[in-house]
Amino acid sequence: TAVSGKMALGEDGTSDWLELEDGKGFIGAVNLSETQPPQIAKALNDKVWTTDKAIEVWSQPDTSAPIVDRLAAGTQVKLFGLTANDYIEIKLKRGGVGYLAGGARILSLANGKPIALAFNPNSCSFGPEIDAMFTAMGDRIRTKYKELENRDYASEDERNRALTASEGKSTFEKLQRSYEGLTVVGIAQHYESNSVYFAEPAAQVIALLRSKGYKIGKNGQIPSADYAAGVGATSGEWKAYGATDLSCGV
Repeated sequence: TAVSGKMALGEDGTSDWLELEDGKGFIGAVNLSETQPPQIAKALNDKVWTTDKAIEVWSQPDTSAPIVDRLAAGTQVKLFGLTANDYIEIKLKRGGVGYLAGGARILSLANGKPIALAFNPNSCSFGPEIDAMFTAMGDRIRTKYKELENRDYASEDERNRALTASEGKSTFEKLQRSYEGLTVVGIAQHYESNSVYFAEPAAQVIALLRSKGYKIGKNGQIPSADYAAGVGATSGEWKAYGATDLSCGV
């Protein structure tokens, strides 16, 4: 939290370094500050955001502080955290950190357009908006299946193998949509179930769903009369589609 030493000029002849008084190393001056670090209200875990317009980067979460950089529209930055006073801390390419004003606005853009999720484990419905996406996905799957049926095959066995392989495959669609502070990053239709994927860890998704009244067991299972429903961390190949999977099926 605090260091002592003397300033020294770097070997490049331009950078400043603090030589630690105990003789155990140096710290680049760009990483030092005489002010107390701001409080991070929400960790963003280096979420990548592409600026939608030219934006200024401040040395502190305060527009009266010096400007340390100006980013052109279309610049990719890594978002470290949202401060308590609505600034976003980012990592500067040359080292150290800077701050972007309007944190809530930026975060909403980074998470994507809001999506409506109204999950019903007793019907395996995810709400009208997401269900419509699954319907469209199902139409595409059936069209592809019909194309497979109409192809010319060397034998009936070859046809059956092709159709059976198609039936067992999962179909994915990547998204970038926000939901109550979370990010929905994809949906998938499996052989007998559907999934919605989130970028955030399972504990964070479960906490939000519980706050909205969902009864979720310690194993992530959600009570349902006729279906298997639950939420949990993804594994294996599914990690490519998100950190957490909310699924329902038979």
